Amino acid sequence: MAALIRWKPVRTMTLSDAVERFLTDHRVRSPSAGHWAAAGMLALDMYETDDTYVVKAALPGVKPEEVDVHIEDSVLTIRGETKREEPVENARYHWQERWYGQLERSMRLHAHVDTSKVEASLKDGILTVHVPKAEEAKPKKIDVQVN
Repeated sequence: MAALIRWKPVRTMTLSDAVERFLTDHRVRSPSAGHWAAAGMLALDMYETDDTYVVKAALPGVKPEEVDVHIEDSVLTIRGETKREEPVENARYHWQERWYGQLERSMRLHAHVDTSKVEASLKDGILTVHVPKAEEAKPKKIDVQVN
């Protein structure tokens, strides 16, 4: 049964009303991994330690041989492609929200990196890339001399 709403002949919309309406609109998706994918971009996490950058990207359904990871001028680029499944005959789809097609994301790394030691692995749909920093980019402790 529908809720009863008191009729107000003249009503101004408050900010909270506008936000609620925006969030409940069935045409709007939440800002989740699907939202990134809808734009053709990879959803990812990235962090750094003293020695390395680590990037984790969600690539569900993408085979390792279909993933392209490369680095040039301290810019890491990840590409992949998800293939559309064959449609089911005599089916009436209620939702089709998964993204199919090319996915790509590039990010600039803020330190010099050792490109000869970059490692990438794909497990359970998560691509993990380890990008070691070059020696000159790693933090160094400077000893203070007493005179």
